[in-house]
Amino acid sequence: PDASAFNALMALYLKLGKPKEALSLFDLITSMHESGRSDTQPDSYSVNLMLKAMTKNYTVHLLEDMEVIEEVLKNTAQPDKQSYNIVIDAWGKSNLREAAIRAEMLLDC
Repeated sequence: PDASAFNALMALYLKLGKPKEALSLFDLITSMHESGRSDTQPDSYSVNLMLKAMTKNYTVHLLEDMEVIEEVLKNTAQPDKQSYNIVIDAWGKSNLREAAIRAEMLLDC
């Protein structure tokens, strides 16, 4: 299977409310690509699905996950406008005091 097949599965897991499974698939395609399978390179849709999975629970792990998310936005292939919007939306829904400042900091990435 190629990245598009994995993307379809990740989208299905998110639709079913299973973000952990979607994240596991993203980790799998990333490791497959790193081991030489060029057809499994995550694209911007893969990245956005992963971001949606990571931000599904807006408060429990958001602060811890944001460091990882910010690294993804800096280093992963093809983050796009939607990538940033997903993360900024998660900050907005978190109701954390520092949410606006942290969301604005993303724009400096």
